[in-house]
Amino acid sequence: MYATHPRLALIATIITPINMILVRRTGKTVGHYGVVQNHAMAKANAVAVEVLGSIRTVQSNVGEQQEAVFFTERLNRYLRIIKATVYLETVLRFTQYGLSKIRNIVVLAVAMHQVITGSLTIGGYTAFSQYVNLYEDGFKNLADIWINFKQTVTSTGKFIQLLLRRPEIPFEGGILPAVCRGSLVLEDVSFAYSGRADLQVLTRVRLEANPGDIVALIGESGAGKTTLGRLLLRYYDPSAGSITLDGLDYRSYNIRWLRSQIGFVEQEPVLFDRKLSDNIAYGSAKGAPKEEIEAAARRANAHKFITDLQSGYETHPGERAARISGGQKQRVAIARAIIRNPKMLVLDEATSALDSENEHIVQQALDELMRGKTIFIIAHRLSTVVRSTRILVLDKGHVVEQGTHDELVSNEQSRYASFMKHQIVSPLLS
Repeated sequence: MYATHPRLALIATIITPINMILVRRTGKTVGHYGVVQNHAMAKANAVAVEVLGSIRTVQSNVGEQQEAVFFTERLNRYLRIIKATVYLETVLRFTQYGLSKIRNIVVLAVAMHQVITGSLTIGGYTAFSQYVNLYEDGFKNLADIWINFKQTVTSTGKFIQLLLRRPEIPFEGGILPAVCRGSLVLEDVSFAYSGRADLQVLTRVRLEANPGDIVALIGESGAGKTTLGRLLLRYYDPSAGSITLDGLDYRSYNIRWLRSQIGFVEQEPVLFDRKLSDNIAYGSAKGAPKEEIEAAARRANAHKFITDLQSGYETHPGERAARISGGQKQRVAIARAIIRNPKMLVLDEATSALDSENEHIVQQALDELMRGKTIFIIAHRLSTVVRSTRILVLDKGHVVEQGTHDELVSNEQSRYASFMKHQIVSPLLS
């Protein structure tokens, strides 16, 4: 283009810096809108998932209209961001189009003057116009690529950061012992969640547990019971103090091996919408055969109800295991822990949500699972606590009392004695 006619080429490309500034700023803004757009869509989806997962609560409280309005508000915010993005890109296109037309008029005027004066032929101008069109198309393509690139990079930035993020607790490396005895010692363990170092959840907790021990953790809500259970599963590491297993620091073990030695049964166990046999075998090192799955189910008092189902072990429990009862769900979770045969067991209020009949059945399954293992029970119910070999009473992260049931209940002024009275008197009053 410059080789054909330098003066006209200079006029034709004089708007290029302006276009570049527009494209750069538009790309940055559109990229930002992309992040906000993804966030708004995630919010709308979260509302839909939450409402659909709690549809019985919504229906029983006649909240359909309220939730529909709430979801519409979130969706409208998403649509407003879409409109803003489209508006911005449209303004850019029209601005570029207007500038190019003004440039074309100026180029045509200069070219006509030069044709009249004889310094430019019509053929030369025709060739120059083709070059300008090629230049303009190329710039538009580059502008589109740049805007899409900025939008993609900005929108996926957080995802890329997540992929590059390294876990605080590494999954690779560490000791892989051939045998685990299950002797656990907590030495002055303290813990505070990241970003809240001023708020101690646990403070100088000391504890020793060996195979056959049943340690009950009791206390008010927020006392630190569940957090202590999470430390045992090594979801977190202590802020201070140490945890040792069979004489070695907890952190020296391979994390996958360590968690394979710990069974975990919680108040609301998670079952996947897959075959019940797959849920029982989930987490076993080498896909468990049918015989082992059924044996684990029998020990967990789950075999009978499973075989009574139309599809038996092939049954899918549905989303959030909605097709089976709470007690049945607990027994499947216990069977899952049995098939792994862990050396330690953490029970997080595993029977507190069950009625007395289901609690008795589930407790029988737990008794089968607990034999010869190191047990930690986060408990509220009297029947569970009394059977423990040691009881720790927590208050605001501190172990304020510990001992056996008989030792603690003999002191009528103790917190444990108060807890026992509440457990006995409340049901009578109700």
